[in-house]
This record gives sequence, C-alpha cells and structure tokens, in this order.
Amino acid sequence: MAIIPLSKDTDIIQGGSTPISIPSTTQPDPEFGFRSVDVITTPDSGIVVTGPQGPEGPPGEDGPRGRGIEIVERTSGDGSAGTVDTYTMYYSQEAYGIDGGAVSLDTTNFNNNLDNTITDTQKLADAVDELTTGGGGDATLDSDLTPTVTLGGVSPSDTFTTGTDWEVIVRKMLEQYVQPKMNSITLSSTPSASIFEVGQSVNINSVTISTTNDSDGNPPQNMYVTGPGFNKSVTTGVNNADASTVVTKTTNTSESWTLTGEDKNAVSLPSRSTNKNWYFRHFVGGNSTELTSGSSDAAVQTVIDALQITSLRSGRSASITTGSWSNTAGNYTYITYAAKFGDLSNILQNGALPVLGAFTKLGDFNFTNAQGHIESYRVYKSNSDAAFADGTSLTIS
Repeated sequence: MAIIPLSKDTDIIQGGSTPISIPSTTQPDPEFGFRSVDVITTPDSGIVVTGPQGPEGPPGEDGPRGRGIEIVERTSGDGSAGTVDTYTMYYSQEAYGIDGGAVSLDTTNFNNNLDNTITDTQKLADAVDELTTGGGGDATLDSDLTPTVTLGGVSPSDTFTTGTDWEVIVRKMLEQYVQPKMNSITLSSTPSASIFEVGQSVNINSVTISTTNDSDGNPPQNMYVTGPGFNKSVTTGVNNADASTVVTKTTNTSESWTLTGEDKNAVSLPSRSTNKNWYFRHFVGGNSTELTSGSSDAAVQTVIDALQITSLRSGRSASITTGSWSNTAGNYTYITYAAKFGDLSNILQNGALPVLGAFTKLGDFNFTNAQGHIESYRVYKSNSDAAFADGTSLTIS
C-alpha cells in the first residue's frame, strides 16, 4: 500500500475496497515527513477511517555543521562609486554551528560603526570594508597635538586641542597659508607737509599702521617702528610718538620711519616706510640790481629774496617759464641755489637751444633762508638785461 501526502492534514490511502482500520498510535512513514493522521479516506470505497492525533516523535539528529566565516577581505577595487570590487571570504578550518536566523556580532570594540546584527554576507563585507578603509575609530584627537614641522598651512606655532576633528587638520595641511600684510605706515606731524625747507623744525605726533590679517585671522606679530620719536613696538591703528619729538635738519636730507614685523611663524614681512624730506630752496627771477662777483652777502641776500620763482628742490635742476620780469629793460635774469650742488652743466631754451653761455657765474655767497639757516649759495646772472621773452621755457641742469 502506498501513502501519498496531499496536504498538511489529509492523506489518501489507496488500496482495496475493504475497510481499513488504523490504530490511533499509527504514525506516518517518516520518509515523507508529514504529520500524524487526522483523517484518512479511500476514494474507491468511500471508507473513512479516523483516529486521534498521536504523540509527536523524538527529534532527529542534527545534521553536519558548516564552517564559519573568519575573514572577508577586499582583494581588488578601491570602493569608488561606479566600480566593481572583489571580496574573498576565508572560512574557518573547523566547523561551527549557526543556529539559524541572523548572525550575531559583538560590536563592543567597533565603537558603534557596525549594527549589532548582520543578516547577510554582503552587509558583513560592507562592514569589514568600512573598518579596513578607515571608517572605524573616532575621527577626533584623543590628546593635544603640537606640530613639529611646517606642512601646508600647519606650522609648529599651531596647537590642535583634544577633540579637534581630523578633517580640520587635514584641510589646514592642504590649504596654502597666506601671510598677514603690513599695508602702510602714515606719519602725522606739525606742519603736516612731506617736504620742508632746510632748518625747519617738525613736531612728530604719531604713526598710523594699516594691516591685513593672515589666512588664519592673525594680524602681523612683533611690529616695530624705528625713527625719531619711536624705536618701539606698535600695533595696528594709531600709535603716539614719544612726547616732544622735534626733528630739525640742517642739510638737504630726509628722515625715515620704518615699520617691521613678522607673521605667526616668526617669518619677516616686507617692511614699510614713510619719509619727511628737507630741501634747499631754488630761486629764479629778474632784478634790476646788477650784482658782481665782489658783491656783499647782504646785497646778494636782497636780490635773492626778491626773485619771483622759488621752490624746494633736492638739487640744482629745475624747469621754469619766464615772466615779464625776464623781458623788462634793466632787469637781469638770476639763477641761484645751494653751492653744494655744484656748477650748472646746461641751460636749454624752449627745450632745444643751449644758452648756458648767456650767463655768468658770479660765485658763492652766504644766504640766510626763512628758517634762519645760513647756507652758501651759488649765483648766476644773465649777461644782458631783458635777456628772454616772456613765456620762455628754461630747463636748468
């Protein structure tokens, strides 16, 4: 007789038409694995045999256990988007039982980088890959860090405190450090001009420092100004000079105030300077007094004081345009300047005609300027009166 399982709870027993009696203790053939009989029918005879559910038999022996996964290793690829990676799984040599369901994973030492349950190999591979590519661990500093080398924007002057994100450090390493700038130094004085006549006294009041911070937001460090009234440390903004600082020059010269400073790494920054200049006065004009080489200093002083064109200059050179005084009968044209600048080498009329020969050097005379300073002045006089038409250009050198 064959037993054919039809469903979970119904079985057909095919055979003869004779009624079949099945004891209540009868169990189905274990070969088929179906449950104990509740109802058995024989379609050819219509005989129905019923019986109570029998007790469940003892469980069978466990089947052989499989080997566990020891390592999942990525053997090719780099994890980039759109690429294919190859993973190799290494099994244990011994067999370990797995009781079905999820693979439990102790994540105590994974710092919460893995879920506590991984349900398939791909998830396990992803988790291992995350660990082997640096995803595990805390991405912040465990203790303070002071660099010993300069790398990119990082220098030994930096200190990264505990808890600093590594991304901050890496970005700083990859970013180019931009030094701060000392933009300018501006000197305030009384009088406020930049050029003064030799002998004039100038009160030094303050300097104003303009700066730009570096790429880390730091201003220039160790700024220092040298020059009268200073020789001391300064900061961005207005810095007062020492009290009662007065500068007076008795020769054609200049005075400088220089700003120096460093960046946060003690690297010197380009210096900045400002100057005040003291020049001798240069005179050109016409006068009816006919001076000679034997004229007195007083006579020469009177003529020079009356000359029409005057300017502060660092040498003997000048370019002027004559007025009516150069074309007036009885007026001689005079050129005079500090003797230390030497003899004239040329005079060009209207930029083309050399006319130095139209003048005579009378010599050097003591001249007292408006500041009370006495200086030796060299005097040239035209050989004739009314020597030049009004509006004539004279280039003196």
